[in-house]
Amino acid sequence: MKFLNLNRLRSINLVVCDVDGVLTDGGLLIGPNGEYFKKFNVKDGLGIKLLQRNNIEVVFMSGGESKSTESRANQLDINYCLTNVKDKKIALKKLQKKLNIPINQTLFIGDDINDLVVKPYVKILACTKDANKIMKKHSNLHLKNIGGEGALRELTEIILKSKGLFRDLEKGFTQINN
Repeated sequence: MKFLNLNRLRSINLVVCDVDGVLTDGGLLIGPNGEYFKKFNVKDGLGIKLLQRNNIEVVFMSGGESKSTESRANQLDINYCLTNVKDKKIALKKLQKKLNIPINQTLFIGDDINDLVVKPYVKILACTKDANKIMKKHSNLHLKNIGGEGALRELTEIILKSKGLFRDLEKGFTQINN
């Protein structure tokens, strides 16, 4: 993980996630009728729920169009699932305005060069372990996990720890089982 002062994450209230290569491994399964399927990691789903539970808005933003992405967003009660986005910079600026969340409270997690356009509009640009090397060069935070294998779950813990919320969360789960 690229070193980042955890204090910089305390103000994050909006986490915008690229989908293919971040929430999935980037692969597509194509059926005989042309339909395609994506595999999402349930650990990332729990991470999303934990962020939401702590009043952090999570948004899916993808250049692709996919019923699978929309279905996963619905399962996780994602309020904003933006697909078929042609310009992530413009979409992000509109979203920030609509939600009244400024740049210094926004984090974007991506994996490839098409995600770089958002860098001037976020406080933190994070990337997966298997991100493109140019994306890594320009990102503030490099995660240890690859896309589709818990990268967002890892990011969740980092954010919640920076806000001092992770210990309380851990206590809540251990008390349920005792």
